[in-house]
Amino acid sequence: MTVDINALVEHYIKLRDHLSLLEAQHKAACAEVKAQMANAEGFLLEHMNQAGASNLGVAAGTIMVQVKTMPGLKDKGSFLDFIRQTGQVELLQARVSSTAVKEYMDAHNNEVPPGVEITTERTISIRRK
Repeated sequence: MTVDINALVEHYIKLRDHLSLLEAQHKAACAEVKAQMANAEGFLLEHMNQAGASNLGVAAGTIMVQVKTMPGLKDKGSFLDFIRQTGQVELLQARVSSTAVKEYMDAHNNEVPPGVEITTERTISIRRK
């Protein structure tokens, strides 16, 4: 059985285009719903703030005011000095930068930094003409 590679690539590109269209339509529909939900949340939060309430039960459900803590890093050096001085490494999240590791490997004859493992996967990329 012979396969017409050109026809397969053409079909793949059509599928990808169709998927992109569906994803764009889905994203737009979700954005509208999310905007309506955000408006309702804003109204309800204002209502809860004015009432001085932290929770409110109604027939349709329960509203609960939550306080989220979202830390941001304004001085990396100071923060890292604090970690070194106190040993409180639990304040950090660890992740490896693929870009920085690739740059390190390029500069060090493909040597991998200690404690890092590299896995690779062969994939294909298809472009239209």
